[in-house]
Amino acid sequence: MNSARSCQYIQEGNGTPMKKITLLLPLLLVLSMLNGCHSGGSSNTQSTVRLVNGVSNSSLNMFWSGNTSASAITATPVAYGQASKGVAISNGVSNIALASSGGTPAGGTPFSFSGSYSYTMLSYQTYPFGPSTPSLQIAQLIDNQIVPGTGNGLIGVADYSGAGILDVYIELVSSGKDNTNSYPWAAGISGKTTYSTVPVSTLPSAAYQIWVTGASNPSDVRLYIPSVTIGNQQILTLVLTPTTGGGLVDGLVILQQGQTPLAGQQTVTSYKNGSVRVRVAGNFAANGVISSATTTANGSTNLLSTNLTSPSVGSYVVVPLSGGNQANPNPQATGVAAATLPLTITVNGVATGVTATATPGADLTLLAYGTTPRYTLLTDDNTLPSSGYAKLRLVNGVNSIGAGTISLTYGSISVPKSQNVALGTASAATSLLIPGGTPNSIGVSGGPAFAPIQPVLLSQGVYSLFMLGDTTAASGVISSDHSYQGP
Repeated sequence: MNSARSCQYIQEGNGTPMKKITLLLPLLLVLSMLNGCHSGGSSNTQSTVRLVNGVSNSSLNMFWSGNTSASAITATPVAYGQASKGVAISNGVSNIALASSGGTPAGGTPFSFSGSYSYTMLSYQTYPFGPSTPSLQIAQLIDNQIVPGTGNGLIGVADYSGAGILDVYIELVSSGKDNTNSYPWAAGISGKTTYSTVPVSTLPSAAYQIWVTGASNPSDVRLYIPSVTIGNQQILTLVLTPTTGGGLVDGLVILQQGQTPLAGQQTVTSYKNGSVRVRVAGNFAANGVISSATTTANGSTNLLSTNLTSPSVGSYVVVPLSGGNQANPNPQATGVAAATLPLTITVNGVATGVTATATPGADLTLLAYGTTPRYTLLTDDNTLPSSGYAKLRLVNGVNSIGAGTISLTYGSISVPKSQNVALGTASAATSLLIPGGTPNSIGVSGGPAFAPIQPVLLSQGVYSLFMLGDTTAASGVISSDHSYQGP
């Protein structure tokens, strides 16, 4: 595919935890300018701005100025997966603030606006303090991509997911191909924006499938979109946003301002992830085997590729909760963001009693332990830490420990969030500074004897120390849960 000349100007930053009524936006700005920009009309005194809402289950208004006397520049609240009409505002630096429907903005973030450009302000959520504490973000995109020639469309991808390095595959639905026999359309996507032309082989439109995967791993599907319609000379942008677990991603396909939707096509189409990732951590007594053939989620998804012998930890498996299969897990219905979906797990063909309402996009661990098997479903926080840090948590699956608890040390210093961890539970993840030279030792106290270990922790890596085995022969398993480089 030939790359189209493009320009994307982005401002974004980190927010504060979302409040129920008013959403605060003290954001850290990041400016990014790609090559290929055509000159703007500096003589114009106004710009056109719209809001695209990527915040699930929330309607938002956008305000210009950001103080309590600000006037809303969206006429009505914008629902999830929708775009407001474009509104003219003065050029220069202006504060932009968001508030939930009926709320009043507090604070604001300065963004630059220049004449003759149309802008999309994108709202979305990140989870820097864990899955239960979302933080509101806003980013600025310029709608200035050059219209492709007849017989072509232009598709871009803008990654705000924070899920690490990703690849994107695009194939015509009619081709019969999938991502396993294709080359990446865009490789090494991480916080980047890129555009390329694709052929509209059957005028006036063509249908494409899209896979977002872990880098260099087409079987590691983070989002699958079964069909996106692109019309002749249309310009679409696939925006990737975070999920609560940190590994899977959500998507929004946005039509550039100034273009007319085809019949049945929406200006914004949401592709909320309809899956979770689940893995099994086994600590059955006497090196018990967990069968790959009969350990399933929702009756049909095998959670293991091979048998798992205790004590050990398996890999994450995508469990499609709303249709599709593991290779092509369908997203939720467009425009819908279901808060929870059912999840039932069996181990060795026997029901575990775990029947949860899982949050789509979550990463989960089924901890199986004890002579008479007991099961706990743990919620994992695989959102990536800052550069120079690694995230670590402690999981207590030690058989025969009873009511005893265990605690974690790092470099001989107690880790505050990982103290007195009870059997069958996990601590919260803590970001730890990675030292230069020799790695810091990791120790566990309060349970069976455990010799400190010195694993190499990567920058922006997420790890769990699973304490398994029993009180006479403890086994510490360091699991690399997620990292910037993957998986």
